Amino acid sequence: MSKTELPAEPKVSWRSGVYLPVVYKGHQIVVQNAAWNSRETIYVDDEVVHTAKSWNWVTDNRITVAGDELDVKFGYIYKMSAINLEIRHGDQLVAESSYSFRGLGWSGVVTLALIGALIGFLISHYEII
Repeated sequence: MSKTELPAEPKVSWRSGVYLPVVYKGHQIVVQNAAWNSRETIYVDDEVVHTAKSWNWVTDNRITVAGDELDVKFGYIYKMSAINLEIRHGDQLVAESSYSFRGLGWSGVVTLALIGALIGFLISHYEII
């Protein structure tokens, strides 16, 4: 996804990851956590202001927007049933966004079990490990 295609609403994609946007004093802030490499990126008005790899469940960062130092807290909450973004200026919550994941359900569990069985068979049959 290019910088000019950043979403205005929370978006989750298996290919691109999680995007949580907020608006602060007329500036669009989008926090992205990539799906495959765990790279967290923060965009302000389509420009990258922070990027780093993080395997933490919740990250804390500090950015400057409109002359204000903002604390950005981003990560999974509620036993991984949602991902949340909170932006604070001092002790005051100035913006937040979240995306709730729906459960896998039986079809998802069966699909993951079949994929795991197939991978296990291929590893043992072809002696990959």
